[in-house]
Amino acid sequence: MSDELEALRVAVTSLQEKFDEKQKSIVLVTTALFWGSGPKYNKTNCGFNLSRGQFNMESFVLARALHVIAVVMWIGGVAFVTTVLIPSIKRIPDKGDRLALFEKLEGKFSFQAKATTLITGASGYYMLHVMDAWSRYQYLEYWWMHLMTLVWTIFTLVLFVLEPLVLHRWFMAEAIKDSDNAFLWLHRMHTVLLSLSIIAIFGAVAGSHGFSF
Repeated sequence: MSDELEALRVAVTSLQEKFDEKQKSIVLVTTALFWGSGPKYNKTNCGFNLSRGQFNMESFVLARALHVIAVVMWIGGVAFVTTVLIPSIKRIPDKGDRLALFEKLEGKFSFQAKATTLITGASGYYMLHVMDAWSRYQYLEYWWMHLMTLVWTIFTLVLFVLEPLVLHRWFMAEAIKDSDNAFLWLHRMHTVLLSLSIIAIFGAVAGSHGFSF
């Protein structure tokens, strides 16, 4: 009987080891699908130390979800302002009403933009840190990471530094002096930033799912 129990214990232990190995493989495949395959990453650890327990899959998934939601709210808002709000305001004949309406609506979006850029930056930094993916900035094939960082940096500087210190007063003065020209340049600036954002999102989604540029 003792021999049978020992054989059963060995069999159960073997099954448990196989199950643990399968769970680890699921983690590696999931992260590989999200980040793609990079020069620093190998089949053993995918770029992070699993043996020391430094990778928490639940925290990573939560950070990824927050990152995606924040980007949707942030760039979606920029798209609305660029393609709907500014073109509609430019058609208002009364220049005073045009400026007042823009100030009212843009001001409401400002808080959402600031909050979502902070969440995007914090969650993105967390995922880079956990996966130790900083070396990807050294490779041109991950140009979408460079572009994502550039877009985030531009928006952060504009929202937290340039707009409150310089851009708001400059735009108000220009809009009072020449409303048509001021809104034209505002629309162009938003169009450039939205275009860069869309390219960054396309590259990030395609690249992180294995597409090779």
